[in-house]
Amino acid sequence: MSAMTPRTTGLAMLATATLLAVSGCSSETPAPGAEGSPSSTGSTSSSGTGDSTGSDPTSTEPTVDPNDGYGLDLPAGVGLTALGSTLQVGDTAKVAWQPEKKKVGVLALTVTRMRRGTIKDFAGFTLDDATKQSTPYYVDAKVKNLGKTDLGGTPVPLYMIDGNDTLVEASSFQSSFKPCAAQPLPRKFKPGRATEVCLVYIAADHGALAGVSFRPVQKYAPIEWHGKVVKPKPAKKGKN
Repeated sequence: MSAMTPRTTGLAMLATATLLAVSGCSSETPAPGAEGSPSSTGSTSSSGTGDSTGSDPTSTEPTVDPNDGYGLDLPAGVGLTALGSTLQVGDTAKVAWQPEKKKVGVLALTVTRMRRGTIKDFAGFTLDDATKQSTPYYVDAKVKNLGKTDLGGTPVPLYMIDGNDTLVEASSFQSSFKPCAAQPLPRKFKPGRATEVCLVYIAADHGALAGVSFRPVQKYAPIEWHGKVVKPKPAKKGKN
């Protein structure tokens, strides 16, 4: 799925997720793409039975004990949500991951709403044929930095689970997008700071949003949120 090009000057350049036949999550959060190129490079099975390095896909996936901080160095007294937990929209999970080689992120994540958009939301963009057959979804969440490091500009580690049990990375914009902010964490996001975010996901072939997943690396059993997906409001009929 190619990037979307705006027809009107000043509109955001959207970098859409490209759905590829790959089976493993990256071990580190991918850097945002250059303007006009996809920032999300692939998708992976939510069940995690494969491995992009070529290992036996039927082998048992290693487990990580949440009591040892998912294998990461955490601040004292921070208890994490058990890996593999299934939550509902409105629930909060405390999670940890390594967005960079020498940086550990610890967040309180609350998925507050899941919304279905329409391709009409991108009326200001030139869309290719494949993108016209997609459905956008918007996920609202609250985020609080529970760790020891500034996570400014870091992508929020949440993925969409589509109807095929595939993880889809969030798309990004170069500027504002009215239906959903689609931005990483604020430029400065120091320990103790909280914010609200909105993430945009593009489901190919009019796919469905089945849930939201925290799973930044393959070895993590996913923490998932499920619940009602709010439908778009019908367009108001014009007056005669």
